[in-house]
Amino acid sequence: MSYQKFHFNERNRFSTLIAILFLFLIFSCKQKDDKKVTESTNQLESANVVSKEKAQAALAPLTSVTVPVFKIERSVLNDLFESTESYKKIIIKLGINSLYDYSNVALLVYPAKNQGTHGSGTSPIPSTSITTQGTTDIDEPLIIGNNYVSLKKILKEIDGTTNRVFTYLLIIPDNGTGTYENQLVFNLKAVTVVNKDGVTTLTEQNLGASNPSPPADPGQ
Repeated sequence: MSYQKFHFNERNRFSTLIAILFLFLIFSCKQKDDKKVTESTNQLESANVVSKEKAQAALAPLTSVTVPVFKIERSVLNDLFESTESYKKIIIKLGINSLYDYSNVALLVYPAKNQGTHGSGTSPIPSTSITTQGTTDIDEPLIIGNNYVSLKKILKEIDGTTNRVFTYLLIIPDNGTGTYENQLVFNLKAVTVVNKDGVTTLTEQNLGASNPSPPADPGQ
């Protein structure tokens, strides 16, 4: 009888030990799961913070900088158009020290025969042929790349044959819009200067804007 009781107690203690071990394993697994959930939540919250910071940076107000308005005499452009090299376009680019330094701004203008040459093998128009006339403001940061303009668009009327009579071309740096958003473009104005009886009259004709690359100026 005592042997049966002893055997029963041994089995009871063994069952109790198994139950305690089982509960311990459940508790340990739960702690690990809770830790994973906490880590996952922390990572998600951290990601949200980073995303917010990026979004705030993207929505940060642009910085306005002052740059010159440039001027090229019509005769300089006409000489390119009628040269034996048969230049069809000009490539315009703003020359700056860096994307964060606009203290020294120049205009680089290269003649090009077609879209494919990108001005390779040609020399820029001498800086002495490019002067400035006033200033304008642009918002940066901007993509500052090549801008293409057809010489025919500048020198000829809409019919494509009649010479456009003007004195010089104004090249005005500006922020692109629509397709060209975040890119630098140049607004073009043909200015006619008439001196009569001691009075100087200026007449401006808006020729539209240059096309940054990409996309490039459609051929004419």
